Amino acid sequence: MKKILIINGPNLNMLGIREPKKYGTYSLNFINKKIKHYFDKKIKLFFYQSNSEEKIINKIHEFYGIIDYIVINPAGYTYYSYSILDAILSIKVKYIEVHITNIFRNKRKKSIFSKNAICVITGMGYIGYIIALAYLIKMF
Repeated sequence: MKKILIINGPNLNMLGIREPKKYGTYSLNFINKKIKHYFDKKIKLFFYQSNSEEKIINKIHEFYGIIDYIVINPAGYTYYSYSILDAILSIKVKYIEVHITNIFRNKRKKSIFSKNAICVITGMGYIGYIIALAYLIKMF
């Protein structure tokens, strides 16, 4: 059974409250339950969210040798956290980058994670996580 760590970055704990017209009305807890419902018997899932770059890095290191893949929504760290990217690369795990909104609509437009990702799913709401996991099940 494949083991996948789903990482959510800063402010995603505020989903459902924060700018609902932009990010939707579902909480992160609701989204995690939906994901678990779809994939519970197919893959082993680990969920983690933090507003702290250090804690995300430590969590990635903690899962060295345990997981097969990462699905990450780096949120505000998308554009500059080489430390999180280096942590993922250091444990030699393939990953998919997911964003709830279309990140290419904002002024920064460039993710540092995209170059090394299996793929990038952006602007599809929480369904992006489900697509990422379905892809990992089918393709790898």
